[in-house]
Amino acid sequence: MKTPKNVLKSILFIACFFVMLTPELLFAQITSPTSSCFADINGNVSINWLQNLNPNNGILYVAPNCNPRIGIGTNSPTSTLDVRGNSSFSKDVHIGAVSSKMVIGKADGASLGYGTSYLAFNAQRFGAGGANPIWIAKSDGAHNGGAVIYGDIFGSIRFSSIPFNSNSSSQQIVTDATIRDNTRLFIHRNGNVGVGMQNPETKLDVKGRFRVGVDNQNIKAISVVDSGNQDVFRVMGNGNIFATRIKVQVTPFPDYVFSRTYNLMPLPALERYIQTNKHLPNMPTAETVEREGADLGEINRVLVEKVEELTLHLIAMDKRMKKLEEENRKLKKD
Repeated sequence: MKTPKNVLKSILFIACFFVMLTPELLFAQITSPTSSCFADINGNVSINWLQNLNPNNGILYVAPNCNPRIGIGTNSPTSTLDVRGNSSFSKDVHIGAVSSKMVIGKADGASLGYGTSYLAFNAQRFGAGGANPIWIAKSDGAHNGGAVIYGDIFGSIRFSSIPFNSNSSSQQIVTDATIRDNTRLFIHRNGNVGVGMQNPETKLDVKGRFRVGVDNQNIKAISVVDSGNQDVFRVMGNGNIFATRIKVQVTPFPDYVFSRTYNLMPLPALERYIQTNKHLPNMPTAETVEREGADLGEINRVLVEKVEELTLHLIAMDKRMKKLEEENRKLKKD
């Protein structure tokens, strides 16, 4: 990767200002060295890499047929830019090609939930500190999506996405509010994690559907343990559920059977219904349960309804039996 000539001149101009050397002389010395690719920041060509150079000057590698290297705080840079010490950038830092770059920048402002800094993939924020900052996601001609990770001043972290627009092949422009609203994963400062939400109330709070896949039907897919690390609830890979107690809220509960206005089906009518339909009234058919499964709450409600109806039939039958017994006793006396 060659360093553009104009950029190099700017770097050298600043360097020369401090070492009192004309930019032209230093630039010519580095780009056209007499015997080597190595030159220190004073423009002195180093014949031997092991030569002792002034440690306060550093080394600049920008000659033809050489891999350009700039060392700051070191006289042995190992990459294009090697900084040994703290660094401060007042603008965004770009890594990679223009169409697929990674950018580190400023994420301030109320619209981002009072963010601090961001790490973006194929996206960059423009106008930081202004009234209406925007984000631009570059296009490769077919895709124009990106992603952003940023923290806020409260100590939380957001993972947001810029879904690619299939109706456009050009770059996308979105607002801070869109980035905030597109938060897919939110790590709250208290450690709670929200998926599809920004106010998680538990260690893992999911808004929407989620799926657990297992490669063995005999292992636990989901489990809840008590303070002694013992399962109190678990779902097995084969669909079996184990729990210590299950509460199902169903309304209305069948106490309506005992209302005076309840229409209790007479036993002869019930017999005819069973002969015709092959199941009790209000109960699902076997085919329905096999196809759609059984609603435990509804099945339990109907079962209680039938028990209460059966109880009323037994009470009525008991009354008839007592009446018959009384009549039979009177006949025996006569």
